[in-house]
Amino acid sequence: MRAACLACAVLVHCPALQATPLDSWEYHCVAEDDSDSEVCTTELRSRDKDTEAIFYFARGPKGPVPFVAISEEAAFGALQVQVDDEEPLQADSCEDGICYFEADKSRQLLRQFQSGRSAHIVIDAPDGRNLFDADITLMGFSAAYKLY
Repeated sequence: MRAACLACAVLVHCPALQATPLDSWEYHCVAEDDSDSEVCTTELRSRDKDTEAIFYFARGPKGPVPFVAISEEAAFGALQVQVDDEEPLQADSCEDGICYFEADKSRQLLRQFQSGRSAHIVIDAPDGRNLFDADITLMGFSAAYKLY
């Protein structure tokens, strides 16, 4: 969790994120605040209803960071991801504006993202209200991820 939060803290305030177009996979690297190390992400920004979220896989100096969804606009209570016709996977933890998947599920999602066409994302608030319920494209994900 600490690695996910560290990457989240760096990424949420990263000017590159503001330039990332909606619904297009991008690759970005940013310097960590307290070192010369970089955290690099393969990320996609998307919006549904009134919620804009960023979905990303990251890699830092200590290795991969779990698959993460973040939003500056909303508190998250639950996150589900279903790639194509695969079984849906539930996030292992959600907090104020962030959900993440543990390492094993993240590796499974990475394999699915690399071979899939789309992923259906459902994000609910802690009170059960639906915040995000939409498909995201996986077109361009593998090309962006290979930049690692």
